[in-house]
Amino acid sequence: MPELVFYLGESEDEAHKFTLPKETYVRKMERWDEPYELCVPMFVESPLGASKEHGPVWILGQPFMREYVAMYDREQKRMGFAKNDPNKNCADV
Repeated sequence: MPELVFYLGESEDEAHKFTLPKETYVRKMERWDEPYELCVPMFVESPLGASKEHGPVWILGQPFMREYVAMYDREQKRMGFAKNDPNKNCADV
């Protein structure tokens, strides 16, 4: 499986690049009813349906949050992302 690259932003000129390695978005699952394992993508298609302009809408969810942390600024009505380092970003744990 390849790395996945997402560009998020208001416009193409302001887009930010986010890369997810295959280890982040694919998980090996054991089947209880079969003697083999499956590799499955961890993304979920939105129940809201496809967009006429952009096609299917996918929820990045857990795979994206394994690689990036979200920061919210309610006063400025914006959010940002930073590369996740589980050894540094969870100082309280």
